[in-house]
Amino acid sequence: MPTDHSNRALTRNDNQGRRIYTHPVTGEEFFSVTSILGAADKPALNKWKQRNIVDFALDNLDALSGMDRDAGHELLRSAAWGFGSAASLGTEVHERFEDLMNELKSRCLVDGAVSAAAQMPEWIFGHPAEPHIRFADTAFLELLDEFLIEPLEVEATVINREVGYCGSADLMACIKPRDRGDWITAVFDVKSGKNLYGSTALQCMAYARGEKILRSNGDEDPPLKFSAAFGLHVRPKSWALKPLRHDEVVWEAFKAHATLTDWQELERRAVGAPLNHAAIERQKSYRQGEM
Repeated sequence: MPTDHSNRALTRNDNQGRRIYTHPVTGEEFFSVTSILGAADKPALNKWKQRNIVDFALDNLDALSGMDRDAGHELLRSAAWGFGSAASLGTEVHERFEDLMNELKSRCLVDGAVSAAAQMPEWIFGHPAEPHIRFADTAFLELLDEFLIEPLEVEATVINREVGYCGSADLMACIKPRDRGDWITAVFDVKSGKNLYGSTALQCMAYARGEKILRSNGDEDPPLKFSAAFGLHVRPKSWALKPLRHDEVVWEAFKAHATLTDWQELERRAVGAPLNHAAIERQKSYRQGEM
């Protein structure tokens, strides 16, 4: 059965499109991790958004010509993030992995990691993904062939008041190679785009440094401790589990992004009202005389 997503902390988008988390009890508001990371300029992302807008406009010239200016502007602005297959596919892959990891978690609690992994092929056979995202099932099963995974939290929301953010981690889990090594506790992020970028390390570090795990009822549980982070890069014809840098350098870099986000809020008020009142009044009179 699909995962019930109602247990997530309340989120909304502000008038600049940034994602905001609202504490379900205290009403405190926090920028999301991804919104904080969006504060830094990303030339490659900007080019991708520009291409999306141009492609959408060229494909929908007739529809746009019949709209008023405001409606057309809003539609094109939203087109920057993509419509259709590329945008929806990423969401569907994330939701499928969430379902798979939640099922694995429930079985690990009863039978342990080895037995739970052995049961997952049968469960997937009885609950297959839609044909166009079955590559996610293949990646998941191949992942379990190479690694033992014991999910601890799936889509858990973390809160950090000192830095000022919230975010939902795709997966927090214990992991070890099947044939060697020791268990480690790590935070994971699932990506399905063309590339896995260094910003994913910043994202996972923010989740790892959450001060509390925030539940949907407002309860705040102690955080987990992590020694590693991984990006799970899932594509239609390939997948890879890649280690992410996970140290104080990454944490300081994320905090710098948070400081930049704070500044962008303050920047609107960084320039005060003019002090040369007499000159401004003269300028007004000159303009009125020219009318």
